[in-house]
Amino acid sequence: LASGLSLANHTIEASRLLDRLVIISRRVHGSDHKQTKTAESWRQRLQLRCAFIGCEQQPYEALRYENDGKSCVIQGPVPS
Repeated sequence: LASGLSLANHTIEASRLLDRLVIISRRVHGSDHKQTKTAESWRQRLQLRCAFIGCEQQPYEALRYENDGKSCVIQGPVPS
């Protein structure tokens, strides 16, 4: 569901859903359980803001915008 929301550009709703999922998964399964770690990983990936340069397939992390949004400060590439 969170993936579908994210793909439909409803990232805030997807983020809230994953936040709740992580909390519930920690309570039910514990912090070291595979399901909890998977939910945490999805949440981290959703919060990452990515930018692509030209036709490169590697994503870069968008840190901030400058010059009234005309330029973007990036870091990366982000490991997949």
